[in-house]
Amino acid sequence: MKTLPEKYYRDHFLEFLRYVEVVCAHLLDPHDNAIVTKIHALSEDGLCLLVRMLNRKWPFVALNTLDYSEISDVPAALLELEQVGFVLPAAQALQRPEPTSLQTPLAELYLNQLTKPQLQQLAAELELPQQPNRSATKAIWLEAFLPVLANDSRQQPSPDLTSHSADLQSWQTMPSLTSWFYVAEHEAFHYFRYLYFGHVRGTLNQFSMRDLGVMGTRQSFLNRNNDDLSNDLSNDLSNMQARFQQLTDAKDAWFWANELAAFKSSSTTQRLTFADHCLRLQRPTGYIALQEYGALLYQLGKFALNEKEDDLALRLLQQSPDPRAVEKYLRLLYQTGDTATVEEKLNEIVENPESEHLLYFALDFLQRKFENKRTSTLTDILRSCDTPVILDEAHKNQVEKGMQLHYQRRGALVWRTENRLWRALFGMTFWPLLFREGNGFCNEFDRLPLALREQRFWRENEREIRALLAELDTPGKWLRHLMAIAAQFYGTANGVFRWHSALLEIYSHVLQHTPVQALAQVLMEMSQDYLQRNDGFPDLLVIDNGRLRFEEIKAPGDSLRRNQLMSMRRLQQAGFNVVVQTVQWQVDPEQPYIVVDVETTGGAQGYHRIIEIGLVKVCHGQIIEEWQSLINPERHIPRFITELTGINNDMVATAPKFHEVLNELQRFFADAIFVAHNVNFDYSFFRNEYERLGEVFRLPKICTVQRMRQYFPGRDSYSLGALCKSFDIQLTHHHRALDDARAAAQLLLLTQAQAAEHSGLPTV
Repeated sequence: MKTLPEKYYRDHFLEFLRYVEVVCAHLLDPHDNAIVTKIHALSEDGLCLLVRMLNRKWPFVALNTLDYSEISDVPAALLELEQVGFVLPAAQALQRPEPTSLQTPLAELYLNQLTKPQLQQLAAELELPQQPNRSATKAIWLEAFLPVLANDSRQQPSPDLTSHSADLQSWQTMPSLTSWFYVAEHEAFHYFRYLYFGHVRGTLNQFSMRDLGVMGTRQSFLNRNNDDLSNDLSNDLSNMQARFQQLTDAKDAWFWANELAAFKSSSTTQRLTFADHCLRLQRPTGYIALQEYGALLYQLGKFALNEKEDDLALRLLQQSPDPRAVEKYLRLLYQTGDTATVEEKLNEIVENPESEHLLYFALDFLQRKFENKRTSTLTDILRSCDTPVILDEAHKNQVEKGMQLHYQRRGALVWRTENRLWRALFGMTFWPLLFREGNGFCNEFDRLPLALREQRFWRENEREIRALLAELDTPGKWLRHLMAIAAQFYGTANGVFRWHSALLEIYSHVLQHTPVQALAQVLMEMSQDYLQRNDGFPDLLVIDNGRLRFEEIKAPGDSLRRNQLMSMRRLQQAGFNVVVQTVQWQVDPEQPYIVVDVETTGGAQGYHRIIEIGLVKVCHGQIIEEWQSLINPERHIPRFITELTGINNDMVATAPKFHEVLNELQRFFADAIFVAHNVNFDYSFFRNEYERLGEVFRLPKICTVQRMRQYFPGRDSYSLGALCKSFDIQLTHHHRALDDARAAAQLLLLTQAQAAEHSGLPTV
C-alpha cells in the first residue's frame, strides 16, 4: 500500500487552487477572488482544517470529528476560520434564507447526515409529536421531521415551530446544534471544483485516489517532490487550459449543472415551484450551459406531464433546446389537435435541422401522421431483414459474439467493432489536431478533449481537417499515418478511444477493402458533430469473399434505436455495405457443443482442484469427438472422493498437470458452447484453473439440468443418474468424467430434438 505525506490533503488543495487562480483567473468574480485571498492569508493549521472540512461529503461538520494529526491546535484553527467567515455555527446557517432551487434545503441536509441517536435527541428537543419507536429505522425517523421541514420554507427565514413546541421558536435554541459548524463558502468552493473537474461530481478526494493508484488519470504526479510543490505546479500549468472563455458562461453552466444534478432528489413541490421560476430566467448562451439548461427543462417537462400539469409541461418543453424536448413537445402538440402548427414546425426542421435526431424524427413523423404511412422507419428496416441466422440461445447474453463465431466457421474475417473502430480511427487520424494546445484537456482528470466536448473541433480546425484527409489519399499513406501515431502514443489515455493491439491489423484490412474517400467522409461528419455521431455504429465488421460489410445484429425482442439508424445511413451514404441481421434462437447444426464433466478433490472451487476431465463434442446432432484425461491436482485426494470416483492418489501421480493439457483443451473448446449437468460447477473449476495460469476462460454455457426441466417438466429428480434411468441412457461408470459426459451429451441431444420439434424445424 502506498503511503502519502502527512499533509497531502493540503498539497492536493494547493495544486487544485493554483489551477483555479491562475488558469481560471478570468472565471472568478470579485467574491471568488476575495475567497482566494483569504485562503492564502490562513495559518498552516487554518488551511489544513479548511481543506479537511472541504473534503467532507456534507457541508455540516461535528466538532467531535475534527481530530487530525497534521493540525496542532484544532480549536484555534476553527476560531480562525470562523473569524474570517469560512465557517458558521450550524444554528446561524440554518437561519439563512435560500433561493428558489432544486438543491436540498440546508435543514434537510443537516438532518440527513445525523445518526439515528442524534435524530432522536433533536426530536426530544423539538418535542415532536408522534415520535417513532426508538427501534425504527433512520428513514422513518427522518420522516418524523417532515412537518418541521415544511415550516422551514425558503420564504420563511425563521422556522415556525410553535405547532410542535411552546418553548422552541428557532433552530438557535436547540442544544444539539451547538456542536455543529457549517462551511459557509460551500457553494463557492463547489464552483471552484466545477471549474477544475468540469462536472458537479468532482471531489478533492480524487487527488488522493490518484496518488494511491486507485484512480487512473492521463498522467501521474506520484513522483512530485512535496518540498518543491510550487515549482512543480507552475510546470504543470503550462499544459492546462480553462474550460470556459467567459465568466458568465462558466457561472451559468455551473448553476444549471447543479440544478440538473439535484433534480432526482428534489421534491414534487420543489420541482413545480422551480419549473415555474426557471421559465422566467434568462436563457443561457454558452454551449455547456445551454445543454444543461435544455436537459433540465426536458426532465421538468416530463415530470409536469406525470403530475397532470399539461400547460406547464408544454411551456417547459417548448422553451427547451434539447432535441428530446423538441420531439416530445411536437408529439404533445399533435395530441392537442394543433396539427397545422406541428406540420409547419416539422417542415422547418427538415429545411434547417439542428440535429440528426430531430431530422429523422421530423421525416418519420411527417410520413406517418401526414402521409398516411402506417409504420415507423425503424420498424420497416427490421421487417425487411433477410432470413434470420440460427443461433443457440446459449448466446443470448453475447449474441454478437455468437454471430462472430458463426461467420468465422464459414471462413470469414470478423471483428466485433461497434463504436470502437470508428472512435479509434477518428482519434488516431486527428491526433495532431485533437491534442495540440487549445484543443486538448484542461487537466489530467479530463476524459474527453475540450474541443470535442464543446463541439468546436470542426469550427476551429476545418481547414486543417480537410487538408489532412486530402493528404491521406491512398490506403498506404493512411496506414503509415496510423502506424506513426501508434508508435509515438500507444497506450496514452486520451478520452476518445482505448488502445488495442489489434487496431492496426483491423485498419490494414479495412483500408484494403474500402475506398479512402468513404473513410474520410465518415470521419469528416464525426468532426462536425462528434457528440451526436460517435456512437450507434453496427456491431460487426465482416470481410467475406473479398468484400467488406457492417452488420447490426438484432436478437428476438431487440429494437433498432434511432442513433443506430442514423449511423447506418451515414455509412451507407459514404458507400459502405450495411445490413441489419436478425437472429432466431434454435439449435445451430454447425455449432459445436462441448459436453463437460470434471471430477475434483472436493466441492469448494476456490480451494479444490480437478482430478479428471471428460469432454464430448456434439455437432450436427451427433457425437463427433471425445477427450479424456486424469489430471494431477497437485494436492491430496480425500478418501471419500476416492470412494465416490475410484480415483486415488497413485493414479494421478504421473498424470499431466492442468497446464500441460491447456493447449489440447483450447483446441477442443474452439468456437464451442460449454455444456454440463449443473454447469456452473464444472465451469467454475475450469475458470479457476485458467485464472491460476493467468488466462481467461469465457464461453457461452448450457446446463442440461435446466434444459431437461424446460423440455421434460414434472420429473421427480433431475440428477444425472435418475434421468439416465428414466430415459434408458447407458451410465456404466457413474462419477467417472468421460462416462458422465457421454450421458450428459445424450441429454443434450434429447433437448435439441425436443426444441426442434416445438419450433417445427428439422431435427439436427
